[in-house]
Amino acid sequence: MSAVNALSSQALSKKALDQYSHGRIPAALATANQALSIDPDNPEILHIVGLLTRETGDETEALRLLTRSAQIAPELPHLHDAVGVTYAKRKQFDEAIAHFRRAIVADSTYSSAHYNMGNAHLGKREFTLAADAFLETLRLDKKAWEAWGNLGITLRCLGHLEDALECFDNALKINPDDFGARFNQAQVLLKLNRFEEAVDAYRSLLIDAPNRADIYNDLGSAFMGLGDMDEAIQSFKKATEIKPDFSSALANLGTAMSYQGYIQGPIQHFIKALEHDPQNLSIHCKLGHVLMDFGHLSEAEKCFELVHRNDPTREDALIGLAACSEKQGDYQTALTLIQPMLTDQRTSTNLGVLFARAQRRAKSPEKGIPLLRTMITQERSIPESVLLNYTLGDNLDAMGEYEAAFNAFKMANDLRDEVYDGPEHSKEVDQIISAFPAESFGKRKKSTAPTGQQLLIVGFPRSGTSLVEQIIASHPKGHGSGEREELRLLTVSLAQHFKHTHHWAQCFDKASQERIDLSTEWYQERVNREAGDALQIVDKMPANYMYLGAAAQILPQARIIHCVRSPLDTCLSCYFKNFRSSYAFANKLNWLGHRYREYKRLMAHWSRALPLPILEVDYQEMVSDPERMIRRIISFTGLEWDDNVMQFHNTKRVVNTASYDQVRKPIYSTSVNRSDSYRPMLQPLVDALEEPR
Repeated sequence: MSAVNALSSQALSKKALDQYSHGRIPAALATANQALSIDPDNPEILHIVGLLTRETGDETEALRLLTRSAQIAPELPHLHDAVGVTYAKRKQFDEAIAHFRRAIVADSTYSSAHYNMGNAHLGKREFTLAADAFLETLRLDKKAWEAWGNLGITLRCLGHLEDALECFDNALKINPDDFGARFNQAQVLLKLNRFEEAVDAYRSLLIDAPNRADIYNDLGSAFMGLGDMDEAIQSFKKATEIKPDFSSALANLGTAMSYQGYIQGPIQHFIKALEHDPQNLSIHCKLGHVLMDFGHLSEAEKCFELVHRNDPTREDALIGLAACSEKQGDYQTALTLIQPMLTDQRTSTNLGVLFARAQRRAKSPEKGIPLLRTMITQERSIPESVLLNYTLGDNLDAMGEYEAAFNAFKMANDLRDEVYDGPEHSKEVDQIISAFPAESFGKRKKSTAPTGQQLLIVGFPRSGTSLVEQIIASHPKGHGSGEREELRLLTVSLAQHFKHTHHWAQCFDKASQERIDLSTEWYQERVNREAGDALQIVDKMPANYMYLGAAAQILPQARIIHCVRSPLDTCLSCYFKNFRSSYAFANKLNWLGHRYREYKRLMAHWSRALPLPILEVDYQEMVSDPERMIRRIISFTGLEWDDNVMQFHNTKRVVNTASYDQVRKPIYSTSVNRSDSYRPMLQPLVDALEEPR
């Protein structure tokens, strides 16, 4: 080739590179091909044409050109490197690695080949080899921020999270704008349970990428780790708004809502998630746990069995199956499933809690203590730490170690860090009493829709409502529908109908007859759906004592059973239970005392004002003379006597409350005066119960 042609091809090559740098790829490729037509065996021009051809998406032709360039000049490492990168883009990692090695043979100090070989090993999930390649890259060039970032990813995959975090920090010291390193840093913080730092990191990412659904999803997970379910729900909702088919965010939204005590919404979100991703075993497992929490044990077992069939090694499915057995009283089966999963390695929170709980119910609470104590010392999320401390308290209580048990329960409640606004709740009770004076019920609209025999069981939580429901459900013509949200939801719906211009209690006096009738029909369709031919249908939501004024209009034929128990025993039992966040008042003894006083004040008003029949059932009387009290209950319901009700503990039905274990036992006296064992620790509660309003 003449000197003139050589100069011409070089000029054209330079021009092509300039066009490429300005994003003019078609023009650059045309110019480079001109250069190649002048000098067809020039390895550098072949290299340029190959790279530009790869940019157009024609990887086959690019490989032909780049391979030819490396064959002509095998001593040039960047030519082999380009061939390897092209193979890697096609996921042909073995071929890529072979060419990177040729580049390193040509020049062992060529850091790009080491870096790209690390990426190829990472693509093959050969993490140790990938780490070695990235470390060699950094030995040659400590400023290679991309190598720091990818080494961090590799170490994260190997489980070396702290080391991975250090790598991302190093990458960001060199290039603070590296979005990938910032994102990976946030993910590792989340995995390390450093939730506050993770929240800050994800919020920073959203400033630069406000429409990234995956970042909102991870932010929601960080808030869940902090126990802030309100913020978690908002983040998951934002993720699903941006990406409606985001199955992981939909499932996480369902989980967060279940923690808030919602019932129908969570399941709907899981179903929607599975519509988009039906093969996702994690979502099936999460749905199983939510169904189990809501008492749908047979449906939950189907979810866990499906996952177990597809992946017998999944611990979460086995834990779910064991938990279903435990909830049905089959503790030995539960322990048989659990034991093989207990290893010297870090035990998952759910597994440890289930093991300790099953041991306690199998009359061996001491066997769960060592594992719980070890797990509590390990770094866990706040909800996990809360659960572990509640479980430790339960087992210590069963052993009679009352001071140690109380300290564990106190730690669990303190960790929750939730807020109860006592003055605001008192204001709420004032508004209800004001809106439903006794003289108003004779003038109020009452439902004209056909109503069955509805029975509402109300009271302060842990006052014996589950026991009474179990007794009635043991009657052939009685049906227990569990803790229902419908009355509360109707108050929310009516307030929305009036655009929140009035307190919900005032809205019932303003509602039209049609609205009242529709409310009745909606309530009965949902609550009575599985009642069959039952003559008495129980809605056992203790907190419905807040909505009895609404019930008098929507369910004018309803009967009320009000369960009562010693205030100290009741409040202490609440303090010892891991309620969902809608029961924030249970996290401090003085809050419990205030809430209990307000509950008594409202129930005293209903006793004077309500036109519905109310039967008060005292737990202590139930224990001292069960047959007399059970006969009073059955008589009040209008059902004929049936001896089955005396064997209520043998009734096979789902009980979806904190009392699911107790209702499978005959009536026992150990819960009466239980607070006596804790009396020295209860002075804040005593003071709050006695405090005048």
